[in-house]
Amino acid sequence: MKRILFLTVTLLMLFSMITCINAQGEIIGEVLNTDIIAYIDGLPIQSYNINGWTGIVAEDLRNYGFEVYWFEEERALYISYYQNPGFTIIADYVPQKNDMPVGSHAMDVFKTDIKTYVAGEEAEGYNIGGETIIFIDWLQCYGDVQWVESERKICYTPVEPWDLDLHNTNYDADTSGNINSFSLNAVKNENNTFDSNGENLDYLTYIKMNYSKKNGMQFSFSLYQRVLFQTEELNSLLWNMSTTRYDGTVLQTDVGIANEHMKILINGDPVKITQVTQGKGNGHTDFYFWLDSSLPKEEIKTINVECK
Repeated sequence: MKRILFLTVTLLMLFSMITCINAQGEIIGEVLNTDIIAYIDGLPIQSYNINGWTGIVAEDLRNYGFEVYWFEEERALYISYYQNPGFTIIADYVPQKNDMPVGSHAMDVFKTDIKTYVAGEEAEGYNIGGETIIFIDWLQCYGDVQWVESERKICYTPVEPWDLDLHNTNYDADTSGNINSFSLNAVKNENNTFDSNGENLDYLTYIKMNYSKKNGMQFSFSLYQRVLFQTEELNSLLWNMSTTRYDGTVLQTDVGIANEHMKILINGDPVKITQVTQGKGNGHTDFYFWLDSSLPKEEIKTINVECK
């Protein structure tokens, strides 16, 4: 009887161990002891050295101004960063001194079935102690990630997005004629806003130059239904330039047509178009011209655009 009881207990222990191992998942790496400290916008965050890369807990980013949403049905985490000025940072992590030899084994890293998305793109994720870990480098879509060798630290610093209004549409202007082109000449004034002139600008609405770390620099505008028929030729040209439709459908990868028909100069220097994407709203179509430039807002003095 004692033997049967012993075997039963042993089997239960083995079953429990196997269940625990399966719950953890497959071991795919190791956490190494490290003296490196990670920072999010100047505040330290708990981090792990995974095979030589710095990982952070995805959920911890909530305390640093990020939005982190968990969807149980999808088993997915979505991370975004809107830089809401009303958000209160509640991060209070204090780095602890590690007396273990740098580079020595600290714990195992397990495979995870949870998918993590940063700015809409899937980021490689790991399981450490039941928490989802991503590399801090994935935050580069929202800012700069820099390694400071002399101080043994890796720092994420957000890059503030900006936009410039380039023209105030005059809705009383005569827009009865049909057009197939437009031009814009915008010059920064002493108030750091832009004075503009050009041809057929009042057919367009929300003419802007903007920048975000994720999307880069863009020149954009909208065409509303009020000028739907007068801009048929222009709209056709813009569609021929477009690489991605408003529903995400890829129309083409070649931007040759866009660079042939849309000339953009910043401070007198020509800038290449890398993509042309569309947006859609209530009674309007939007066009976004992604530019091969990352010139800071403060350095932009003149913008010239000619579409024909």
